[in-house]
Amino acid sequence: MAEFKRIKIRATLATGVMLLTDSDIDRRVAEVCAKLKDSGLTLEAIEAEEQAPVNPEVAIPAYDG
Repeated sequence: MAEFKRIKIRATLATGVMLLTDSDIDRRVAEVCAKLKDSGLTLEAIEAEEQAPVNPEVAIPAYDG
């Protein structure tokens, strides 16, 4: 006979860096919740890490004149 164990699974989801407004963040969270709805999983907490701005490197052509 199979042995059953009572367990709780905690998982972490991560995204790449995104540039979003507050309403975009709310929409993304709602999308994740909707996808989890029928799985028996629940979204318990959200942590947003604000990333430092990145200045793209721009090549400046040398003046030869």
